[in-house]
Amino acid sequence: MMMNRGKVSVRRVLLIVSALVLVGCGSGGGEPAATPTPSESPRVYTLDELQAALPGVDDVPTGSMQTISCPGEDWCVDNNVSVGIDMNPPIDPVDAERVGHETDVNDSAYVDAWTFANVTAAADKVDEDRSDAQPFTGDFDVKPETAKIGFVPGERGSGTIEDVSVAGWDGFSASRTSRWVSPDDSVTFENDDDIETTVLTVVRGSSVLSVRVTVKAEYREAGAAEVIARQVAEEYIARLG
Repeated sequence: MMMNRGKVSVRRVLLIVSALVLVGCGSGGGEPAATPTPSESPRVYTLDELQAALPGVDDVPTGSMQTISCPGEDWCVDNNVSVGIDMNPPIDPVDAERVGHETDVNDSAYVDAWTFANVTAAADKVDEDRSDAQPFTGDFDVKPETAKIGFVPGERGSGTIEDVSVAGWDGFSASRTSRWVSPDDSVTFENDDDIETTVLTVVRGSSVLSVRVTVKAEYREAGAAEVIARQVAEEYIARLG
């Protein structure tokens, strides 16, 4: 049985996989750069403050519905707050409904924020996320993985990773364009269009913010995932103050 990395994935499998990777955890290739460490003593945010700044559906471009939130899921952890929001493709509503039935991928944005005991632990989290992004840089072919039910598709495509600074928060942005691959080495699902994914993770003091955006490339301008991720991050930081 194949684990659908689309509707089920976005709303559950990919959400849980992405969240667990994030919680547990330019140019392509090369050794990852060290996470910048701010020289000043930045404000220490409480978990309640980090949660209050999370975006609502209307705060995400073409947002349509909330799919997950932490606290609220079984896999949530004590020092993390998050929200997942599905996005409608920017097309006619009738076509959007049709696409929603036909596609295996929902456009989506996931925003995670953490508070850590100290600056070192927070910087380690960003380095860990950067390491997770490294296999998806340059030309890559990441193999599928087995799961308790079915499998998690692999990815084949190309990507980049670069250092970024967003309103005084420093870290990296990793963007890739890929297609998902099944264990028999075929492009998976009835829709084999390119998928754009951007993961933007930044740190300030003992707080970490990560935004993950996935969109179907067919319905948006090139680089849309990166643009949306940056916008969501900037507006989150502005709300946080």
